[in-house]
Amino acid sequence: MSIWTASAKKTLAGAGLSSAEVLAEVPSAGPPHPIARSSVIAAFTSATANGRSLALADPQVQQAAGTLVSPISAAGSFTVSWAAMP
Repeated sequence: MSIWTASAKKTLAGAGLSSAEVLAEVPSAGPPHPIARSSVIAAFTSATANGRSLALADPQVQQAAGTLVSPISAAGSFTVSWAAMP
């Protein structure tokens, strides 16, 4: 498994509304990469928005069919996994 890390900090003075996104995507280009069902495909740690844990921002989860998103911890950590086959 390869590990990739990125972070971004953007500011806009006087912005009345703001949002933050945390994304996990499976590559769609190149040769297929078999991923075992029930395996974690992404693990996020310390996700924040406006310097506070993402858990405090009433996060809305949108997940693709066949994936599971774990509950977000108080520290802003969570995982995305392939769902087990029935």
